[in-house]
Amino acid sequence: MLFECCWLNLLAAVAAAAFGLVALIVFYAKITCGVCKSTKNMKGKTVIITGATSGIGKETARDLAKRGARLILACRTVSAAEEVKAEISNETGNKDIEVRRLDLGSFESVREFCKGILASEKQLDVLVHNAGCAETFNKKVSPDGIELTLATNHYGPFLMTNLLIDLLKKSRPSRIVVVASSLYVIKRLTLDEANLVDGLPALMYYRSKFANIAFALELARKLEGTGTNFN
Repeated sequence: MLFECCWLNLLAAVAAAAFGLVALIVFYAKITCGVCKSTKNMKGKTVIITGATSGIGKETARDLAKRGARLILACRTVSAAEEVKAEISNETGNKDIEVRRLDLGSFESVREFCKGILASEKQLDVLVHNAGCAETFNKKVSPDGIELTLATNHYGPFLMTNLLIDLLKKSRPSRIVVVASSLYVIKRLTLDEANLVDGLPALMYYRSKFANIAFALELARKLEGTGTNFN
């Protein structure tokens, strides 16, 4: 009986601590994180969103669809993207949503995707780099010989941006957005680690987020005055 009481007390303490931690995180997010409250009409604007099947990408697609944007959902798993397309179309009434396959971990796939965009689109107003990969324990290498997390989170978006940059400039004012993470502070990327396939997989995510931020800062500098912003 005493053992059961101790066990129950321990569970209650753990549950209380977990609840307190969640409450603290929510409070921290409330006071430090910005919330987009824009209702700007996006009708007539074309937006590409990578990794739109869940999370931030899906919610971004939903919000922009409500505002009338023409969306191109660039996703690796087409079937999942088609389900999201149907869900958002039914909810928002926006039928101008298209799904195209894109695997950011493959340069061939990136080039094929961009070739199709350049052939079919006369303008590109917003490019949202949201898709990401986070291999925690398994070491994987892309078809191009690059560590998979770095390839998906940085090198793929880097190539994609450069292939579409002229279309973005022509469509000015236009915008490029890369979804980064403050977790980059855990492990920064140095030049000799740019393709460290033998490193710890868990650290590659943090390196890739550092690369995202460095890329955004440098390209924003180079694009200054062109009418295309990089955030």
